[in-house]
Amino acid sequence: MTQQRERISGAKARPTIGEAGAMFLSYCRSKNLADTSVMFYKKRLKFFGQWLDAQGFGEIEIQEVKAPMLRDFLTYEMQRTSPATAKHARRTLSAMFGFLVTEEIVAVSPMSKVPSPRVQENLIEPLTDAEIESLILACPKTFTGRRNRAILLVLLDCGLRVAELCSLNLDDVSFADGTLKVQRKGGRWQQLPFGQSVARGLRDYLIRRGDLDGEEAVFVSNRGSRLSVRQVGASLQRLGQKVGVKLHPHKMRHTFAVSFLKNGGDAFVLQAALGHSDLAMTRRYCNIANADLLSMHRKVSPADKFAALVKPTRISEL
Repeated sequence: MTQQRERISGAKARPTIGEAGAMFLSYCRSKNLADTSVMFYKKRLKFFGQWLDAQGFGEIEIQEVKAPMLRDFLTYEMQRTSPATAKHARRTLSAMFGFLVTEEIVAVSPMSKVPSPRVQENLIEPLTDAEIESLILACPKTFTGRRNRAILLVLLDCGLRVAELCSLNLDDVSFADGTLKVQRKGGRWQQLPFGQSVARGLRDYLIRRGDLDGEEAVFVSNRGSRLSVRQVGASLQRLGQKVGVKLHPHKMRHTFAVSFLKNGGDAFVLQAALGHSDLAMTRRYCNIANADLLSMHRKVSPADKFAALVKPTRISEL
């Protein structure tokens, strides 16, 4: 039975940690996961392997990896970086061991005895209207400036992840319909609408972009090659520094989400627009929008205009 399983899976019945990791990554690619997701898993597994080497375990068999060892690794990751990074590591190891259980390589996942690190949720602070205006006005009328302005407008209006923005091709933009065809996590495609400001900004940039032989990307560098996630992040960071605003691509996504809700958008529609698989993250944006509502209401309460008509109650009357 063991030999039969080896022939079917193409792997040893007792693989080492490195072999098990390679099998898991191969499985992820077969599911057509996004390259960024596969690289995320690969990086976390690499750190785990390095920690094992430092502890003297080396290339141990996957069956020898136990819960106490995994808890020690997560503790190390929290001390080395942060609880959030340790939580990412746990998510990766849980996914790998879940795969190994399904493949009957291990009987039970040791991750069931490894609690997830508690992570304090930081308040998401979206950009203000004044900050957005200053960023747009700070984009010069050069190729790079027009490109960066178009990037700002697309991120603000559509809430894309930066990897989704970088993967946009010319054929994904429909000015007739006012939509972008976006490839989401897991390889699925989605049509997202954009407004007139985005249409104008994109047209203005694409005229300067012109035709580039063999390059389908919407957003390109000065050399005519597709922009990478890192390049977009660096461009936005420099633009933010220019006007004194702390800026990164994901902050634009936060701003889109909160603005959408403040303007009366539905939480379930927002979930679909952001490409979230559940409402957990969307609820955070709802909380921020509600907090802003409370603050604004105290400033512009409709009933307070008539405060003079409502006499305060005296304590003796209670």
